[in-house]
Amino acid sequence: MSGAILASSADNTVPALLSLVGRRATGKSSVAEQLRRFGFPVYSSDACLQRLCSNGGEGVSILRDLYPELIDDEQVNEAKILTKIALDGHIIAENIHAALAPWLTADLQLALRSARGHWLLVTDDPTSHSCAARLEGGDTHSMHLVDVTCNSAVQQQRLDLCHPDWSKEVLDAMVSIVPEASNEAPRLVVDTSHAALAPMRAQVAQIVEDLTQKNPRAWSNWIHGCVRQSTPQRQIRLITFDLDDTLYPVMPPLLHAAQHLNALVQQKLPRSAAHHGDVGLRMREDMKHKLRSEPLLGHDLTEIRRQVLLEWAEAHGDDVAVVDHVMEEFIAVRSQVGKHLFADVLPTLSALRSAGYRLGAITNGNADLRNNCQELSDYFDFVVSAGDAGAAKPRLAPFLMACALGEVSPSEVLHVGDNLEADVYGALKCGIRAAFLNREASTSIQVEDIIQEHGNMSDEVEMTLPFVKYHIFFLSGHVHIPWLALLDPFYASSGKKA
Repeated sequence: MSGAILASSADNTVPALLSLVGRRATGKSSVAEQLRRFGFPVYSSDACLQRLCSNGGEGVSILRDLYPELIDDEQVNEAKILTKIALDGHIIAENIHAALAPWLTADLQLALRSARGHWLLVTDDPTSHSCAARLEGGDTHSMHLVDVTCNSAVQQQRLDLCHPDWSKEVLDAMVSIVPEASNEAPRLVVDTSHAALAPMRAQVAQIVEDLTQKNPRAWSNWIHGCVRQSTPQRQIRLITFDLDDTLYPVMPPLLHAAQHLNALVQQKLPRSAAHHGDVGLRMREDMKHKLRSEPLLGHDLTEIRRQVLLEWAEAHGDDVAVVDHVMEEFIAVRSQVGKHLFADVLPTLSALRSAGYRLGAITNGNADLRNNCQELSDYFDFVVSAGDAGAAKPRLAPFLMACALGEVSPSEVLHVGDNLEADVYGALKCGIRAAFLNREASTSIQVEDIIQEHGNMSDEVEMTLPFVKYHIFFLSGHVHIPWLALLDPFYASSGKKA
């Protein structure tokens, strides 16, 4: 089990259980990795099997007694297992699993106990539900199954790519193995057939959102457990910022990047450009059509543009291979926002860094500051985009990913942004404190509207941080925590008291 950082060690929360079920090469590992990026602990029974069946593993001697022909060089040969399954049927797989079951069960029980303090544990073992029910103490885990699937042609392509030397019989045996799973747990589905990662990420983000509704007790206990273990001395460890219209006005760099993209299409995809004439207008129209036809791409504008360019190249005979290069250059230009930064940004980021805070960015756009903006790259430890998370703010996924990357719990984060819905409400519902940055006229009415709509309490605070010279509204939401740890350095220098 790895990648687990969003734990409330002071809390004894029993996590909800999410088991990934599917045939080989359907994308379970990709789904598990995306969930791991949100900070959830992931238990891999496949990894346990590999340990058991490798040189020195307990499973080698057991399977030698059962099927000696499967052992090569003191380890179990997977290809030989699959060949035997192809010849003798699925009873072979069942016998092997039964022989190794005590070790698999013990390993899973250890993972379940280690996951206390998290609100969700992910496993690739469909038997984890029955195992969880047998835990000492009678703990009750909310249990969910995710069927990870893809169409047969995609599955075959993946198998051929991963195992080019294996025979058709072996590959067919691999495809035919379907793990048994409990019929009692609610089932969700992730289809990984699309060549791009964006649809898979969108489905995973939606599942996470749904599970907070299906498991309100585990979710609430986790958030409040994280809050209880916070200390006044270290209340805020990570400050995240929205980018567009928070650190810089979005339209100047975006318009410049769009013009650059038009020039790139003229140069790199000349036949497509000649056919469409007004490249910018046709791009906007085709992006809208793509969004309607493939809504799972909706969070990722970069992928939508890429898909449109691929379709253009294929339809008009341009070189498909240059599309990725065109998109990389577009993102690089889009991310060069240094000359557009608001005057207070660099002094504030520098002051926060000097005060010991970690800094991150959460954006619904596609600016890649870490690699393409020299002025900001050294200030941010990470940037989470909607494309990375599979969802845009105010959904939970971007905020959870930021907490995971920052190695903090939500109660240790402050998010700053200019959008009440995306930034303020999105942060609050994830248990993160939020600061509304208003660079325009007072929007108190809007604040009251969003509080009324979402039921959040508010405290309006006038700040004199170098960042603002404006009003910031600190909304404490359903979790009230003092602001002293954040405000002290600045109030001390300004002579004000928190």
